[in-house]
Amino acid sequence: MNTFKEDLAIDPNALDVEWLDQPKKFFDVAEQAAEARRGVDRAKLALEVTEAELDNDIRTNPLKYGIAKITEPALKAAMRMTDKYQKAQTALADAQYEKAMLDSATQAWDQRKRAIENLVSLHGQSYYASPSAPRDLAKKYMEETDKRRIRTKGKENN
Repeated sequence: MNTFKEDLAIDPNALDVEWLDQPKKFFDVAEQAAEARRGVDRAKLALEVTEAELDNDIRTNPLKYGIAKITEPALKAAMRMTDKYQKAQTALADAQYEKAMLDSATQAWDQRKRAIENLVSLHGQSYYASPSAPRDLAKKYMEETDKRRIRTKGKENN
């Protein structure tokens, strides 16, 4: 999965470029999210096939799995103990995680779009114009980002 954290940053001094790039960047992550949803569907199908195959094999050869009498709980327990079943479960969990992360990335890109819209609106309202000392919003943003990064690293080290 591609990480989009760096791409989510907005350059307030290039809102026109940010606005023009937004649809393509959003589509890229939305496309990857769709692929991840397909991956989950395929992993679910693979798990179902694995369960069916194991169910058949266990019912046909119960002694191979250490079952003297076939009951549904014994069948399920024997199935869960096989490497094949565990691998299929892990593949499904991994696909679900990938999907969740890409769904979150899609939401972040939608929030980015709204942020650009709001910045453009502020610009149109002369928010950046000031009769007092000019303010470098890009520099201020970077300083705040650096402060947050330092605070986050400090928390992680504790």
